Amino acid sequence: MSSINLLPKNLDLGSVRKKQEKESGVAVIVSFLLIVLPISFSIWLYFDGQYKEERIEVLASEIKKVDEKISEEISGNKLLLLEDSASTANLLLSEQPRFTNIINTMQDNLVGGVYFNSLVIDLEGGSFEGVAKDFSSLVSQIVILRDLSIFNSLVVETISVDEENGYFIFNAKFKFDKAVLLN
Repeated sequence: MSSINLLPKNLDLGSVRKKQEKESGVAVIVSFLLIVLPISFSIWLYFDGQYKEERIEVLASEIKKVDEKISEEISGNKLLLLEDSASTANLLLSEQPRFTNIINTMQDNLVGGVYFNSLVIDLEGGSFEGVAKDFSSLVSQIVILRDLSIFNSLVVETISVDEENGYFIFNAKFKFDKAVLLN
């Protein structure tokens, strides 16, 4: 029998096979990518979520530690404030006779026509503001206060005139003579 070639003369079997191999290779690569990419993306999302959860837990624990430190510092500061308040109250109570002595001495030596508007006293000295009806009363009051033994120094800072009423307004600062006050 004679051999009959049923394939066309211009058809090359090698090129058809190469084309089929190329198409099947592309199909394998595409199917691989279609399977591997979603799996990889899912794995990445899983581990990214775990990382974020771990990071949130770490941050929450750090925040809790900082809150505890702040609470400890606040409670420590409260104790210090309470101790300071108690010591201040005790100091004021122990100094009460001295302050009373100062106020009584200033009141006993008040010149007629002179009035004190405010008096501020601390452990070292203090200040006061007053009003005098006339300048001579003001000068007399300052001289009397300056000569008192309870003051180490007395400085008149300002003297002004209330033009509407004709009063003299004065401010003074003083320091105590502690040796005299302790007796």
